[in-house]
Amino acid sequence: MTISQAVDPIVITRTLNATPAQVYHALTNPSAWSRWLSNAEHGYATSGENQTHLLTWQDGNYATIRVEKLEENSEVVWSWRANHQNEFSTVTFTLDEGDGVTNLTMQHDGVEAARDDYMQQWENALNVFVPLVETGEQIRITERVIIGIFPSGITQEEADELGVEVGNASKVNSLVAGFGAEKAGVQVDDIIVGIAGQRFTQDRTMVAISQEYKPGDEIEVELFRNGKNLKLTMPLSGYPVPPIGKNFNDLADIIEPQYKKIMQDIRGFFDGVSEAQANAHPAEGEWSAALTIAHLILSEPYYHNQLGGMIEGGAPRGWSGNNDTRLNAVLKRYPTTEALLNALEAALTETVDILRLMPEEVGEQAKQDVWNMSFALDGNVRHAHIHYAQIQAALEAAK
Repeated sequence: MTISQAVDPIVITRTLNATPAQVYHALTNPSAWSRWLSNAEHGYATSGENQTHLLTWQDGNYATIRVEKLEENSEVVWSWRANHQNEFSTVTFTLDEGDGVTNLTMQHDGVEAARDDYMQQWENALNVFVPLVETGEQIRITERVIIGIFPSGITQEEADELGVEVGNASKVNSLVAGFGAEKAGVQVDDIIVGIAGQRFTQDRTMVAISQEYKPGDEIEVELFRNGKNLKLTMPLSGYPVPPIGKNFNDLADIIEPQYKKIMQDIRGFFDGVSEAQANAHPAEGEWSAALTIAHLILSEPYYHNQLGGMIEGGAPRGWSGNNDTRLNAVLKRYPTTEALLNALEAALTETVDILRLMPEEVGEQAKQDVWNMSFALDGNVRHAHIHYAQIQAALEAAK
């Protein structure tokens, strides 16, 4: 492996209100990398010397890293090669314990081109890293701007009428209640062509421009409505953040009553329902109410595995809870409605039990795990609610 050399390394320092163990964990846990450094990580679930990982970003860039050296709570060394680099460079993280803080130094040697870009990218990454380690907060989420529309493209005819490129405009299919677009007065079928004084281009999309702002900012939105050009002032909304547990046990207190309410609701759906009705398909290819419960049962072990991965230091990958083979296997295992509902309740209860039994040091060492699981389980509650209508429709069709 050839390591390129540069006269002046890129050096960035940060002081964190965290222990060296907490900082070291986030630097050596591949699951954490995708929360502060890249958008995704592909490789081993845990990080060890001589292991190679692939980091990818949503803009199509990627980097290969090889873990060269690990000194627990002290130093981490990577060989680094991005898709536009011909040679490997070296990234070294040094941890020094201070008075209740950890001083972190990141040094990137061997960067011969695009140094300013690298400097800014590392600054941005470490700005995300600090709150992630200190409190668990993921500012990529909390500082994310939500416009509040469901967009689609426009036709060539519409583009010609407005004098824009087909790919450089968004038609509003629907609005998300309470978000910036609705507050600004944007309407369904409006065609948005720019925001913040900038017309959309292939590179300067709505998402790309909006990411340069934060929730609470106000920007101009330019659109066409029935052929008329309008400019509206739009307040930018933030991503809705659910209640975040202070630790895993606190998260259990948040989730348990919601899970109990889910079971109360779903059992109510099945009151007086026969086995034939529970297993009847509303139409060809559509799930019966029983299959929907099987789907919910298969959903829960995903979170069990995620929590287990947090204990082991890595995150399991893969999901197959929509697969008909697995769903029907669940029905075979739990052949009656009562058995199926009991299985779902047991799966939900197991999630809460795991949260309460999580080793305290796991949540303390990686606060982002508690933060991340708070989001995940809030989404799981909403996932169950989404399926309520599907269950009720299947049961209604079976009558």
